[in-house]
Amino acid sequence: MGSAARLARGAGLALLLGLGLVPAGQACRTPPVQQTVGPDALIAGAQDVSVAKVVYVAELGDGLVRYDFEVQRRLLGPGRKEFSLSGRAVGRYQEREGSPDHSDETFWQHGGGRLTNEGDCVLRPAFRLGESYLMFMNQTATWRSFERIGAADDKWFAYVEEKLRTRPQQ
Repeated sequence: MGSAARLARGAGLALLLGLGLVPAGQACRTPPVQQTVGPDALIAGAQDVSVAKVVYVAELGDGLVRYDFEVQRRLLGPGRKEFSLSGRAVGRYQEREGSPDHSDETFWQHGGGRLTNEGDCVLRPAFRLGESYLMFMNQTATWRSFERIGAADDKWFAYVEEKLRTRPQQ
């Protein structure tokens, strides 16, 4: 295909996207760099970190859900005891598989974590009622920002706790 044909095809696709005739799922080919940062970069920028349990789920329609959380343990940030977050309903969001205690090697590699962005490059996490999550709030969400913490000896929780304890005061 010649360069003129490629240019015309690209312009046509842009027009179809703009008109909504091509699904947005085809629009995001590469996730934003901020979503795939490594564990140390995520922790270095952290301002609000806690382990929180999902205590209530409210359907908002269109597969969107409001999750209410109760803070079980505050690691960093404001002393609030509860907060809400919007996301996708469980089952409508694709999570990556991993070990329940974060001991799998893929979690620790570039781009690791349970979340992936949707076709529009936005993270809309899903949470399970009654489960606890290590939550990084007040910063750009990443694929590791909302990890389920189900074991007392969870490797991710231990790593974050140690790094926050030993990082220089900001």
